[in-house]
Amino acid sequence: MKYIHSLIILSLLLLSCSKQNDDFVWERNMGNGFASFITATPDSGFLSCGQVDGTPFLVRLARDRSKMTEFKKEQTGTFTSAWCDTSRIITAGNINGKMHISCIRNNGELIWDTTLVSTYVVNNSIMLHTGSDEFVDVGSESSDSVISGPTGLLFLKFDSTGNISYRKDITETAFLAANDISCDRNGNFYLPLTRKTGSAKMKASVAKFNNSFQKIWETDLYNNPDFGAVPTSVVNDDSGNLYLTGKTELSTQAGTVDNTFITSLSSAGTVRWKKYLEQSNTGMSLVLFNNELMVLNKNCFFINKADPADGADGGRFNMFSSCDQKNTSAFGAGIDIDYQGNILLAGSKGGSYYLAVKTLQ
Repeated sequence: MKYIHSLIILSLLLLSCSKQNDDFVWERNMGNGFASFITATPDSGFLSCGQVDGTPFLVRLARDRSKMTEFKKEQTGTFTSAWCDTSRIITAGNINGKMHISCIRNNGELIWDTTLVSTYVVNNSIMLHTGSDEFVDVGSESSDSVISGPTGLLFLKFDSTGNISYRKDITETAFLAANDISCDRNGNFYLPLTRKTGSAKMKASVAKFNNSFQKIWETDLYNNPDFGAVPTSVVNDDSGNLYLTGKTELSTQAGTVDNTFITSLSSAGTVRWKKYLEQSNTGMSLVLFNNELMVLNKNCFFINKADPADGADGGRFNMFSSCDQKNTSAFGAGIDIDYQGNILLAGSKGGSYYLAVKTLQ
């Protein structure tokens, strides 16, 4: 009897720490491709972008999730980040390996667009609205690229009319890629960087740049040369602390597998704490909400929660009632929180551009 009673208690604890169901508030497939980004909008809707049929694609939905804007550019490439106000959308992405920025009206009409040429490939273009009418964009190769030759970082400042006020190119002979960008209240920028030299493993770091994109410091997140690591997302809090996620290799009895990590650094670049989360997975996107960190994993859209103070485990939230992260076609890429506290999700499912809204309850 005591054994059965213990099993019941254990089952209840597992259910409470790992919620799972398929009861979505809303979900939709929008064509052959993938959603790489999602953000809540000022009018209580949300905006997403990515790629459909090999071309850049974006969609804006109203508060009731009706479609306000749909735009597809008939060139090879991807929209990787976007911002909007009540009347227009600013996008960043790539066209044929070149940085691309544009402005689109809510009715889907293109107002302006610009493609920038660099001496290296730009497949990842991450934009940040820094306030007033200024945007910052950083472009680089994708961190999962296997190209050889020069790579670099293209920094850009521009306004909503498309006027470029500042540009800076950093070119390196070894591999260099940036996956995200965040900004503190003093105008400093933080970039998760992936580096690779020759046949060595991928190396993860985070760097702080000032407003002129001069590097202040760079901190290695993992320094064991036998195991590679890639950082994918960064956010910062009001105290200046940084939080990053990504993947690092981990040795197991079955061999080397990817493992989701989450770490926190001070604004001076000192590591505060570091945690490992999901085996056979990658942390893709990170959000700080109600003093709780939420990490979206790539495979199966698993979400891990953690305490910002010390990284203490806050439980796992499963998107689907049944999903094997070692064998799945459900891949998460972006996460945000809407005006009701629901989770906004972007990625791909079964090869389709996939968006979903799900309650945290």
